[in-house]
This record gives sequence, structure tokens and C-alpha cells, in this order.
Amino acid sequence: MIYISKEKVKSIVLALLILSSIIQVGILWVYQSHRLPFNFFSVVFNRNNMNDTTDIGKKAKNEIFIPYRIIASNGNDAHWLIKEEEDIFYKLWDEGQEYLKRILSSDNVQAVNVNMWDNLVVRKSFLFEFRAGIKTSLVKWFLNIAGTSSEHPESIYKILILPDEDINKNNTVYILSEKNLYKYVFPFQKNDMSVEDYNGIIRQLEADRSLVQYNIIKEIDPENKFPFKIPPDVLCVVSGPKYRKFTTVTYSFGEKVSDIEEVAAIILANEKESYDRYIDRNNTLVFKNLNNTYRLYSNGLLEYKYVPGAGDQEKGDIGSAFEKAYIFISRIKNYLMNTEAGLHLVKIKDDNPNYYEFIFEYMIDGYPVYISNNIEMKEEVEEKKGAQFKNAISIKVNSRRIIESNWLLINFDKNRDNREYNVYFEDMLNEISKKYSIQRLSDFAVKNIMVVYMIDSGIGKKIGPVWVVEKPDGGYYNVPMIQKKDD
Repeated sequence: MIYISKEKVKSIVLALLILSSIIQVGILWVYQSHRLPFNFFSVVFNRNNMNDTTDIGKKAKNEIFIPYRIIASNGNDAHWLIKEEEDIFYKLWDEGQEYLKRILSSDNVQAVNVNMWDNLVVRKSFLFEFRAGIKTSLVKWFLNIAGTSSEHPESIYKILILPDEDINKNNTVYILSEKNLYKYVFPFQKNDMSVEDYNGIIRQLEADRSLVQYNIIKEIDPENKFPFKIPPDVLCVVSGPKYRKFTTVTYSFGEKVSDIEEVAAIILANEKESYDRYIDRNNTLVFKNLNNTYRLYSNGLLEYKYVPGAGDQEKGDIGSAFEKAYIFISRIKNYLMNTEAGLHLVKIKDDNPNYYEFIFEYMIDGYPVYISNNIEMKEEVEEKKGAQFKNAISIKVNSRRIIESNWLLINFDKNRDNREYNVYFEDMLNEISKKYSIQRLSDFAVKNIMVVYMIDSGIGKKIGPVWVVEKPDGGYYNVPMIQKKDD
């Protein structure tokens, strides 16, 4: 027989009473809010897990630190876009991250002439491209690398792996920052992909006739004779099948819940009891206390401001700042939205001494979602009438707290009716020229050419793909892709 002391029995009984009290309070709170008990438990327990910072860096790495696209080249005028939903994407990206860890943990670096990039991108290679340069200090946080080195680039924009460039059978990696080019050479290690593994991927892509083959500008204009300025590694289709299938998308604005108490629990988390809440005359949900104000407008704009501002604070460590932004964004996206779109980090501004600004955009099937400059808020929101929003999320944050955020909540559903659209480079240029009355191509300057989805109305609807030509000054041209007519 097992004997238990009276003190231990008392401790067990006390613990059970405390647990019972917590459960009863939770159930009463739920009943008072006219919701079922399971909703209380799911929100509370899921949120606690979401705010567990023990592995928040790993979660952020898996969700945010992902290339905008991976491009494979056979070195013989053929390039392939590898989509994120393909297994090969993450096989290559896992390899790319391993080399980044070695690069940022070593002093094996050589700065080379940035003009070499034109000739590198036509070789057999694997290119990992971000929408814009990611600060190296943030990359180190994603990859859990301690320490810093002034030898490495200040940002990482593109990563190019050339597995068979080195005659001594080493792997060669180039890092392109916003301004400079760096070269790294590493011996192949036991668990690395081998040269034959890389070549096997190329052979697999060459054998799949269903894939679109791209050229790059360097290959169709090797002597730079085009009358307009365009980077050498811009992808384009100039031969082969003229049409390819794209998903059509339906979008809508706003959150997926309407109960103000449930919205408060999602947005404010464990601080919700410290906020006053009300619905103003414009049907805007407002949560406010002495220092903080959240507004959730009827058209889906979520606005936050820290009233005292950040003038007396330093921005601190970029990793700590991004962690706070990521926790907030994850909570809102997971519990307040119902969308088939992902989020990609497209810009980091660090010119303010008090905070970093992280800018995100939606991404669908590997294609960015642009928010048209012409889109306006609904007219009933008088104080926001005429406001323009270019990106999905702008969040200003330092290592201590979020300072300000604007987020246009848009839900996306991919439709089943895939349609075929013209992908030819020449036809796209003609459409741009007609729409914008470009008479002289010498006046035309290009930073990048992309297929995107364009939100061009303040009301939800179905949309197809659009050509966007980014200009060096930050602006862009856009025209709808030409849909194939039924035979």
C-alpha cells in the first residue's frame, strides 16, 4: 500500500480547486459573451502557444525567410522558375540556407567587380532572389548566427550557386547586395548536394516539356543594344508556347469575425482588459487606452498607433524588433483572416534612429499582389477618404515595442477556372507602349518585369494576372495580361 502525507494531499486538492476556478471563470466569461465554451479555450491556448518565443525565430524563418523565387539555368539559354509549392524548391532552399550559414560564420570572402554579374547569370546556376535586399543582421537572426563581421555584405538581395565553376571541385556562391558582389568558395561536405545532384535537377527540368522556359535579357541582347535600360537578368519569354495557365483570384476586404469581444481577444491578446472598446459612427471598431489606439475600419484597414511615439527610444536590435512584428502579424493573420495568400517581406527601412519599418506584401502562387495607387477607402470613412495604400502591411517597430502599423486586411480565394494568358515579352512591351503613349523607347527604363495580381478596386471581385514593369524611381507601369480567346 502507498501512503501519501497529509501535506501532499492538501497540495493536490488546492491545485485542483485553482484549476476548477480558472475553468469556471472561463466558462462564465464565454457565456456572458454569448459564445460556446470551446471558443474560449481554443483562443486562449492557441494564443499562448503563438507567443512562446522559444522557437519564434524558427517559425519566422519558415514563414518569412523564403526567396521570392528560385531560378535554375542550364547554361544554354534556358531558365526555369521553380515554384514554392514544388518539393525541389525547399530542397534547394535548404541547401542555400546551409551555405548562408557558412558564409556568415566565416571570413572566406572575396569582393569582386559587380559587373561580373552579367556573365555569371548566363551560366549553369541556381539563383535565389528576394524582392529586395534583406539586412544581413536580420538574416543572422533568422539563421541563429551569433556575432557580426564587417567583411560581409550589409544586405542580401540575390544568391547565386554555381556548383561546377571551380576546377578543384568546390562549390562557388555569389552574394549580390544592393550595390556590391561577393564571392565565396567552399568544399563540398558529406551531406551537401553534389554536382551530380544539381545536374540531375537540370536534367529533370529539361525533360519536362510542360514547363515554361525563360530567357534572360543578357541572352537576347548580349551587346546591350536595346534602346532602353534593363538589367541583364530580367526573365522574359521570346519563343516557344505563347500562352500559359494562371490562376484567377477572388478577393474581399475585412476580417472573418464581427463580434467586438472576439476581435479584442485576437488583436489585444492578454492585454485586452486594459482597453476601452466601442464602435464609432463610421462602424469602425476602436480599442483605446492611455498610450495605444487600434482602429479596425469597415473596409478592412487595421491601424495601430502608439500615442507617445518613439522619440525617446533607440531602435535596438533588428532581430528583437522583427520578432515583435512577427508575433503581431502572425496572430492577426491566423485568427482574423481567411486567406490563401502568404506574406513576403519586401522592404526594410532603417533610416530612422527610433525604429525599423518592415513592409510586407501578399503573395499568391509565387506572384506578388500589388495594391493599385488608385484604390481608395470607402467613402463613409471620412477621415480616411482618398487615402492610398501600396503595400499590404507597413509596421514600425523597435526592439521594445510596435510604434505604428497599417495593414489592409484582404482575403484571397484561388478559383478553379485557370485561364491561359499571353506571356511573350514583345507583346507586353507593345501593350505598355500603347497604354502609356511611350513614343521613344530610349525614355523607357526598367528595374524589373513581373507577373502580379493587382487590387484595383475598393470592392471585392475576381481578377487575373497583370504585367508590372518596375521603374528605377520606385514607380511602375502595368497592363493586364492578354487572355487567350476561345477557339
